[in-house]
Amino acid sequence: MKLKRIIVLFLVVTTAFLVAACNGGEGSMENEMEIELLSPSDGETISLNHPEVENLLLSKTESEVAKILWKNHVSGLTRCDSQFVIFNWSYEMGKDYTVTVATDEGLSNVVQIIESNVQSADIGCLLPQTDYYWQVESDDGAKSKIGKFTTKEHPCFLEVEGVDNFRDIGGYKAKDGKAVKFGMIYRSARLEYATEKGVKVMTELLGIKSEIDLRLEEEMSAGFSFKDRGNYLNATFSGYRSIIPQSGGFDNRVKDAFKQIFEFLSDEKNYPIVFHCSAGADRTGTLAYLISGLLGVPYFELAKDFELTSFSNQGNRWRDNIAETPFGYTFDGSGSMVDGQITVTFGQMHKLMMEKYVTEDGTLSSAISNYLTTECEVTKEQIENLKKIMIVG
Repeated sequence: MKLKRIIVLFLVVTTAFLVAACNGGEGSMENEMEIELLSPSDGETISLNHPEVENLLLSKTESEVAKILWKNHVSGLTRCDSQFVIFNWSYEMGKDYTVTVATDEGLSNVVQIIESNVQSADIGCLLPQTDYYWQVESDDGAKSKIGKFTTKEHPCFLEVEGVDNFRDIGGYKAKDGKAVKFGMIYRSARLEYATEKGVKVMTELLGIKSEIDLRLEEEMSAGFSFKDRGNYLNATFSGYRSIIPQSGGFDNRVKDAFKQIFEFLSDEKNYPIVFHCSAGADRTGTLAYLISGLLGVPYFELAKDFELTSFSNQGNRWRDNIAETPFGYTFDGSGSMVDGQITVTFGQMHKLMMEKYVTEDGTLSSAISNYLTTECEVTKEQIENLKKIMIVG
């Protein structure tokens, strides 16, 4: 009898141990099956830019900007005019993974689905100042928790496949604590080479309705255009100091071009809008200077925005030549630089604008307004409409 009790007790203890072991094993399997999200970490606020681009945007002095631009020029970095966001998660060899990115926690408003057979994925066109949610699932049914991250409100390049130098002009601070609105005006290089995916980003994700094409007819080629699917305006001119009558090299097409462009920009039904030339650098940079300067963005930020083209494959664009001194790198104050066969006079354009059109308040915004109304027959009402459309805060 005693032996029997011992045997029963042994069986009970053994059974309990086995049950606990099995339960523990099932928990371990569940833990093993759950995919861990590594980066972005949950709740993180991330930049959409390459680190060097982000450094330029955060720079507070001309010497900092000059150093970054010179470093980029000398190092010959690969193109940085695309988003720089890599997603990582725990990984098992031989499995395929699906990454879902959405703007809601229920993952119903999906913006991207990416397939990957490694432990990371390069996400394409995310928007600034936006909350995103993401989840990873393997081909055997294992899932991660849903992670959340937020993108910074900084200006950034956008990934539009087939189109270089594509970015939103929004995000810059204007006067009186206000800012230029995101998601309304984009600038880029030529659109013809946009792939099917790139077209989808422009028309569906960004919702672009209209195109302002700054090129000559002989620069155009077959390919994608908003001409057949939305509003289209072709208005060409020579950029930089050629827009100023007193420059000695004035382009007579300027008056009519800017009159048409700012009339187009004053009509809210045309938005969102993309404007471009061939490289998205010279004529595009000139128009961006006029639009953003008019909206109250200070010259220091306008110049940095112009210089972002230097991180694309379209060549360097600097406000001045960069000189090396015993104290570091600096702009030489000439207002011009030469990049290959291109003479860039962005700095000279700004100096002439402030010398010839400055008003009593001394601001760039008022000088550009004065220039547009006196030289290009842009009306004050059109300027005010543009400001109402584009300024927030």
